[in-house]
Amino acid sequence: MPRPENDRDKAIVALKAGLRRRSDRTWSVRGGRGTSWGWILVTAPPSRLNEYGSMTKADQDELTRIFGEPVHHQGVSIPASNAYREAYLERVLRGSTTRNPQPYWDRRKQPRNVAAAVEHAPSGRGRHQPATRYHSHSAHPYSHPTTTKHRGR
Repeated sequence: MPRPENDRDKAIVALKAGLRRRSDRTWSVRGGRGTSWGWILVTAPPSRLNEYGSMTKADQDELTRIFGEPVHHQGVSIPASNAYREAYLERVLRGSTTRNPQPYWDRRKQPRNVAAAVEHAPSGRGRHQPATRYHSHSAHPYSHPTTTKHRGR
């Protein structure tokens, strides 16, 4: 099985080659670093960016033509997923895509049965607050300012 970083690197090389074929301009195709490691950014090279890091309208229009969708002035961000990489590569090579990748970063868990649906139903608490017996004041009984008990005593 190929390592994930090879997939990202191969996608960068393929995107650069596809952009070279479809455009008379050069493009910057870079992989993210740190926590955005798998993401890919397609933009004009630094020599064609303005002082704020934005592309010119002509560069935006050229990338819009190539990708077949509106492009932000800071470029195209391709999420860290093989499905997105394949879809954007298809857009570069063909000008459109039949793929419709779904965001992986905000999927909500879908309950499998009615009992689970009741358990996951909204209850008025915040999205990240656990359903505990202490929810009337806080997530922990000793963290309320009027509590005189001390933990472990």
